[in-house]
Amino acid sequence: MASRTSTELVFPEREEIRLPAVLAALGDPVRLTIVAHLIGLGRNGESACVSFALSISKSTLSRHFKVLREAGVIRQRDEGNRRLNRLRTEDLEARFPGLLRMIEAHAEKELTGSAAADLAALGYRPDRPTVSQCASQAAEERRPATPDPVPDGTPA
Repeated sequence: MASRTSTELVFPEREEIRLPAVLAALGDPVRLTIVAHLIGLGRNGESACVSFALSISKSTLSRHFKVLREAGVIRQRDEGNRRLNRLRTEDLEARFPGLLRMIEAHAEKELTGSAAADLAALGYRPDRPTVSQCASQAAEERRPATPDPVPDGTPA
């Protein structure tokens, strides 16, 4: 059996992320649940593959992560014997503004039955900051400070 470190994690760069691939990846209820969970973790939240206690086999769960990664929805990294998953919030917001807000709204209002139970079991908390709030905060942090005007009204 090959070691985990021999498996190259392939994902598109920001400019290569395509809407049809993202929508196809999000078209599966399990993958949508995974993404909703990652949204609930906040901007820098990461979650190990094993922490997703979904009612599917490990191999099927691995396949879902691969589809999300290759579509550009998540980024994965290996840490020891764990594979950590992070939503590519900034990349997705830059390419498709509002997409994550729609997913978040869907998770809060429309996921029912087993998907809602899976999200609750994963610790999804709608009281955490929303994706749009995190993206706004990140944009604010990157914005250069403007100089204060001098008394005559012209900038310094």
